[in-house]
Amino acid sequence: RVPMLVRVPWIQEMVGKHTSALVELVDLFPTLTGLAKVSHTETALEGYDFTPVLRAGGNPPSWRKAAFSQYPCAHVRNPRLFGRV
Repeated sequence: RVPMLVRVPWIQEMVGKHTSALVELVDLFPTLTGLAKVSHTETALEGYDFTPVLRAGGNPPSWRKAAFSQYPCAHVRNPRLFGRV
């Protein structure tokens, strides 16, 4: 878990809002393009614009309940590291 701070001064309803909603790195691009009003192809993106989460604050019921993360497992690639030979 990594805290994320977002400041959008031109949207007054976001000022002072806090949320514990789960946001992934893939959500940054759609959110930033949405805030900048730049069009992009929705079908090519894996992330979601989290501007509605920022506007609402809290943890909206329609937002994701889990986040996916992946990291390399050294013991799978090299079993000798963990004595599994």
